[in-house]
Amino acid sequence: MCVFIDGLDEIFGEDGDTKMTSFEPDDDFDDGRSDTSFASLDELVAAASKKVKSSGVAGAGETRDTIPDESDVSDPSATGGPGPDDEFAFTWSKKTERIQVISSWDSEFQSSFNEKKVPTAISFGRNNKVTWGYNIAFDADQARWFKLLLIDDEDLPEDVRNSAKINEARQYLSKHNKTATEVAALFLRQLWNHSIQRITETASRNVLNYSKFHIVITLPAIWPAYACTRMKEVATLAGMLANRGVGGDTELSFVSEPEAAALATLSDMEGRCDIKAGDSFVVVDCGGGTVDLISYEVVSLSPMVVKECIKGQGGLCGSVFVDEALTSILEREFGKKQWAKMSTDSRKDLLYEKWELGIKSSFGGDEKIWKFTMPFECLDKKALKAIQARNPLPKITITDNDIRGAFDMVLGKILQMLDEQVQAVQRKNLKNPKVMYSHI
Repeated sequence: MCVFIDGLDEIFGEDGDTKMTSFEPDDDFDDGRSDTSFASLDELVAAASKKVKSSGVAGAGETRDTIPDESDVSDPSATGGPGPDDEFAFTWSKKTERIQVISSWDSEFQSSFNEKKVPTAISFGRNNKVTWGYNIAFDADQARWFKLLLIDDEDLPEDVRNSAKINEARQYLSKHNKTATEVAALFLRQLWNHSIQRITETASRNVLNYSKFHIVITLPAIWPAYACTRMKEVATLAGMLANRGVGGDTELSFVSEPEAAALATLSDMEGRCDIKAGDSFVVVDCGGGTVDLISYEVVSLSPMVVKECIKGQGGLCGSVFVDEALTSILEREFGKKQWAKMSTDSRKDLLYEKWELGIKSSFGGDEKIWKFTMPFECLDKKALKAIQARNPLPKITITDNDIRGAFDMVLGKILQMLDEQVQAVQRKNLKNPKVMYSHI
């Protein structure tokens, strides 16, 4: 999610044009969300507003018989789908090259210093006390993936609809007698209030009071057009569109996640001598929960203009499923009984300290083994006697083949979607995409 702020420089008329790579819509393509032709941030904003109003949707501050259709509960960022993490950034509307990502989050149980994302998780304790993000204990009962429940089951891909993650989210909401809309709004309210606090620390309360907000939030590629209406309701319940007095009404727009990822890659393409008009490229946006892909064709190089040539697609095959595969491997090696006995601190050390912060990010496929000591609480009577005899604690061994297997389960799905995009480009353009970008 990103907030563009029209501050005092706009009120007093300071110049500061914004330049962005432009997008042109494919004549044969319409995803029912927003136009894809922007020569500047102002045009992006105008196009989003025009699209919404032409669809009979109310903008901020307007009243219609139906819920306005111009929003989204962001999984964040241009990375955010309905995955496990959210990201929040802000910038002054005429200084878009200076986007500031919020990287300081409330954290009671783990360090979140300089983290650019916060877990998309919420937990209800005694008397319905809400905790969220990094404040949730490692082993606490919590809701994740709840934003996907805003979509009708029949509109979710079968593998997503029947996934263990989605079923867990359904059960948690049922247990606490809450709807997906309520839970998503509660989480987004926490994220919004925290972010406004951080922006205030940077800009001051007086500046914000006189500033106009324009919120742009990303949507997963797999979401249908009607999801925008539900997202608008969630954002409203979260207080994001509340009247700000002097600052005026807050505007709300959205963009698809693969489209946002494409915007992030275009600056790398400008000036490349091997890119010419007519070339195509695929953007692969790998998030924590979902992976989204989209293909573009280069229209011109100066200015850099591209148009969407293949409709975006997405799947539930983000990095969290690598984590699940690794957890299954550890459970197998430790033994189910021993794994069940493992304390919260021991699991956190394995899955967060050693895996998330170590092996996962550094693994390059090289031959290697990792040894993990069996926690004391997992030992059976025989092992305890051995310890009393001054024998060392037993260890389990994980090999590079184990780690590779955890990644392969997810990478196979990503490569399949990538192959489908490439084949679709070939059918339309009769040649392979020249470049493929990943955005993680």
